[in-house]
Amino acid sequence: MVTQRGIYVVECKDYSGYVEGSDDDGVYKWKHVIRKKDGTEKVYMPRNPLFQNHKLIQCMRKNIDCTSIPVFSVVVFSDTCDISRVRFSRPMTTVVNLRNMSGPVFLLGVASPRMLRNDEIQDIYEKLRSVAGRPEDNKKEFVAGIYAKRQKNK
Repeated sequence: MVTQRGIYVVECKDYSGYVEGSDDDGVYKWKHVIRKKDGTEKVYMPRNPLFQNHKLIQCMRKNIDCTSIPVFSVVVFSDTCDISRVRFSRPMTTVVNLRNMSGPVFLLGVASPRMLRNDEIQDIYEKLRSVAGRPEDNKKEFVAGIYAKRQKNK
């Protein structure tokens, strides 16, 4: 989402149960737990959505010239997901449930002045659209980066 105050990169997760993790955890260090009807828990280790957003922002900054524009990272979980165990400390970042999205997202941009004119917003939008038109290229770059890090850590 491009506004007069900056760019909002939003990652949405349709999870129930609870999630646990932080922005400095690795790619697969998060925990997603769903309690079954019989009382047992099913544990998943999903990708860290804060890490995903951070990588997406890096890729975006690489592909379009937006270094002077504030970029906000927003991770939105469904209302049936408990996010109380999520920790984050990066500036211009927030994690919210869908029902509470407007307040924290609004507060992210309040400190930033209105710096973009409508024609600049349109220009950024067009650049983002052209990059988004290559999802396979972006996915391959993202996966290759993860694979390279795994090989280095072996």
